[in-house]
Amino acid sequence: MWIVHSLNPQNDLKADDLRRQLIEHAEDPSRLMRALEEKENRTQSPFEREVMKRLLAAGYRVAPQWRVGAFRIDLVVEGDGRRLAIECDGDRYHPLEKLPEDMDRQSILERMGWVSRTSAARNSFAIPNGR
Repeated sequence: MWIVHSLNPQNDLKADDLRRQLIEHAEDPSRLMRALEEKENRTQSPFEREVMKRLLAAGYRVAPQWRVGAFRIDLVVEGDGRRLAIECDGDRYHPLEKLPEDMDRQSILERMGWVSRTSAARNSFAIPNGR
């Protein structure tokens, strides 16, 4: 593929401009795969990784392990100037005994303006290979 341009994409185009993304992809086609692998390495569980992959495949911008004050949000979905916090709760990481702590954390994040949703592994899709 040949792309002819007379501008510096990093200086002349915004990061989310499709023209910039096309030029950057033409300059380094494997960059996208490296970025995806880096995101996958930052997830903390197979369930979290699977949720992120499905959101990315659906066209959403997803950032794993987003820091907010003393907290880390499992996944943050960005779009239209808004952000959605997604907590991926596996039974092993979030037993019922931790429910009051999880609810307090969610309440604090909501007071900070975050819209938050929790996805429990037991109520979601089955992960291939029985994990």
